[in-house]
Amino acid sequence: MNTNTHNPSPHLSLHRDPVDEMLKADAAEHRDAYIDDGGFTLRVIDALPPRPQGVSLAVRYGIPFGLAALAAIVVTFLTDGGSFFIDAAMDISTSTLTASSFGFLVMVGAMLVLAATVARDR
Repeated sequence: MNTNTHNPSPHLSLHRDPVDEMLKADAAEHRDAYIDDGGFTLRVIDALPPRPQGVSLAVRYGIPFGLAALAAIVVTFLTDGGSFFIDAAMDISTSTLTASSFGFLVMVGAMLVLAATVARDR
């Protein structure tokens, strides 16, 4: 009894990727033009200093969750409900400083600082 109702055929169906085929053909065509450097490239790579660690993995996962919590707090305490983003966009476009626009600008500023910090780390 065949219990596999999702795919009754045991054979794989492989699809040909045209880009992969072009890369394979190009590699086969230029195989004879390869210049052996006697391991020079590997020695240079091995001699490079290790990449600095920068921000730890816990911080990288903690930052988005922390920003989400900050956004929830800002929306909960600084707005009176309704459509936060629409209210904030309207207040910013009319140059009116309200709790919604201030909270929105704080969130955008925090995200920009975070993006700059992560981009600098790479």
